[in-house]
Amino acid sequence: AVEESYAEEGRDDDSVLATLRDLTRYNLFADHCERPLTETFSARLVIDLASLQALRDFVAFVTMEFLHQVTRSLDDAAFDTASERRQVRGIVAIDEAHYYLQAKCRPLLDLIRIGRSKGVPVFLSSQSLEDFRGYTEVNEFLPNTFVFRHGIPPSRKTMAGALHVSMQEAGQLAGRSTSLEKFQALVTLADGPDTETLVRTLALRGFWERNQPNKVKRK
Repeated sequence: AVEESYAEEGRDDDSVLATLRDLTRYNLFADHCERPLTETFSARLVIDLASLQALRDFVAFVTMEFLHQVTRSLDDAAFDTASERRQVRGIVAIDEAHYYLQAKCRPLLDLIRIGRSKGVPVFLSSQSLEDFRGYTEVNEFLPNTFVFRHGIPPSRKTMAGALHVSMQEAGQLAGRSTSLEKFQALVTLADGPDTETLVRTLALRGFWERNQPNKVKRK
């Protein structure tokens, strides 16, 4: 359609048309949906953007906006008042999340805000706790933090802000972060705004270990 419009107006090719050709070459947009939108979170999807280069931002932003729109269309997830737990429909995990926070990715922030009530929690991960400094808007909606082993202790200020603890306790926890074992993490358990935040050391089993087929022992 753009090429036809350019031809009618006698316009030469430009960077806009070149970008559109790149987008169509990647076949990012389907002509029709293979499954109902409500089944989006019924499958496990891994999206690797490494090879997209200049189009990485565009694809990431559009994908997150799609997930936001699907999440928004869902009814509120069921909530069990006895256990104070909400149904989880799906999980959105974003690696190298600081890249999108720096870019002020509005679809990501919208997804984080609405995901809690819809049962679609968001996990943001990065190589360093320092990557999340200064994003108070995110901390408001993502109160729980998992700190894995660090080669260099994070600053006390960063640790205090991430785990919602005093500066004195933050210094102790920063030191502990360098001696954590594999799959161990310092975890905040924030029950609510009026309760004291607890920091515990938990051992998280590796995803690949949980999904290994049972080995048959032979005599």
